[in-house]
Amino acid sequence: MTELNRKALSYALTLLGRKRYAKVQLERKLINRGFPEEEVKAVLHYCEERDYINDYDFARFWVEDRLRFKPMGRWRLRGELFQHGIEAEVVDRVLEELLPEEQEVALAEEIIRAKAAKAGPGELKGRKLFDFLRRRGFSPEVIRRAAGALGITFSEVDQT
Repeated sequence: MTELNRKALSYALTLLGRKRYAKVQLERKLINRGFPEEEVKAVLHYCEERDYINDYDFARFWVEDRLRFKPMGRWRLRGELFQHGIEAEVVDRVLEELLPEEQEVALAEEIIRAKAAKAGPGELKGRKLFDFLRRRGFSPEVIRRAAGALGITFSEVDQT
């Protein structure tokens, strides 16, 4: 292992000691720090061999954390994972395991109930609620199912 490689590895391990990183994130950090690409690839390989970085584990952790502290739908979770450089097949697998459609509908229902509890009489308007849930990453179909289960309709809302 070259001296430069040791510095890159030391930096990578320091970063990994602070928080979890997806492979692409760690790669960007190392390249931005000025390490040559071949050295970065060697460090990433070393870290992968020892399971210090694992995109599947990172994605599971990310989704579990989001669902626990900032609940959101599959669309938004998917987008966030893509921003972290997670491959589509890993994203699909993790979302199917941790947030199947029925669970996503239940999560949307929970969010609607929480909004309804905070809203005053007549404040829970269709368009506003629909748009809020869309921003949270829920598909129109999931929103309709969740709201329908709670007796809320969006007839005045264009749901396309």
